Amino acid sequence: MKFFRYIPLCALIAVGITCGIHTARAAVISAYPDHRTIAEGETFTVDIRLNSEQQVVNAVTAVITYPKDLLDVVGVSRGGSFLTLWPVEPTIDSEDSTIMLTAGIPNGSYVVDGKIITITFMTKDVGGVEIGFNESSSSVLLNDGLGTPAALTLQSGIYRIDPIQYIVITSPTHPDENIWYRSREVAFEWPMVKNAEYSYDLSNSPDEVPDDTAERTTGKVTFEGVNDGIYYFILKEKQQGKSWAIIGKKRVQIDATVPDAIQAAVNQDNTVLVGQYYLTFAGTDNASGIDHYDVIENDTAYRGVSSPFILKQQNPDGWLSITAYDKAGNSTRWTHGTAPIQENSQNKYYLLIIAIVILGFFTAVLIKLRLRHIHNM
Repeated sequence: MKFFRYIPLCALIAVGITCGIHTARAAVISAYPDHRTIAEGETFTVDIRLNSEQQVVNAVTAVITYPKDLLDVVGVSRGGSFLTLWPVEPTIDSEDSTIMLTAGIPNGSYVVDGKIITITFMTKDVGGVEIGFNESSSSVLLNDGLGTPAALTLQSGIYRIDPIQYIVITSPTHPDENIWYRSREVAFEWPMVKNAEYSYDLSNSPDEVPDDTAERTTGKVTFEGVNDGIYYFILKEKQQGKSWAIIGKKRVQIDATVPDAIQAAVNQDNTVLVGQYYLTFAGTDNASGIDHYDVIENDTAYRGVSSPFILKQQNPDGWLSITAYDKAGNSTRWTHGTAPIQENSQNKYYLLIIAIVILGFFTAVLIKLRLRHIHNM
């Protein structure tokens, strides 16, 4: 009978635990995939992602760590990031073997599995690898008007680099694995072994395994109409008397789509930038990410600028043009005001020709008169 005395207390404890579980939510920054096996000398990508756990967040700061004796950072891409405001580009510090980023999203966002950045690594040696985070330098801020730090969980990625010897696969259309290309037609070539069979696949996943059905091939294959993204060509081989085995991988990056429309505005505030007129802008690109911005103010061009951009001529009604370029060279443009009238360059060309013809005519006449004068002498 004593047991029943504790039922109310147990119920209260249970309710308290349940409430605690419900309210003690923690945002999660993680490396994806969280584990895999990679060949020595292979390049591979890791996404840094955020799950806000049903909270609306508006800023993320993270310091990603990696072992520099086993990995080199080839590049960092913001393509497809849910974060749209980047005061500075992600910074790679190869000495400290860290990658630092700070970014935000205006008005906040509820994120289930939002990509922050994609990092491309190249393996240098065999061994175990952890791609993790500096806990004291990483944070997620809530969109509560106060910038309250959210409770945060950091989940590393654990990888193994094995001494696997892959054959060399080349691509005449997309030769460099670390460059973004606009072509949706992708070709691959590889050296074939006599009497061997081959199976292959083109996949977004580097861990895809082609089936054991042999393809009819001459060591060349072309895929057409490939969508934007990062792809892996994975090749299997079966030599006589042996089993099927993966013998090579080749990564390609495709972005044939222009960046999204640029969000921009001309601003002026007496408390900001000494009251000067300035231009704020932001763009997104879902595949390769924005590479740089060019601004034209009236008749002057400024290359590789960042937001905010102080107007040099301080004319808010003047002609302004912003062009955003992604890493594949695609571009989109935003304009403001009335474009300055430009003289017709074709008319200039015609006038120059006419002037040359007239000059040539008078030169010929003068020469002819000079020769006649000499002859008469």
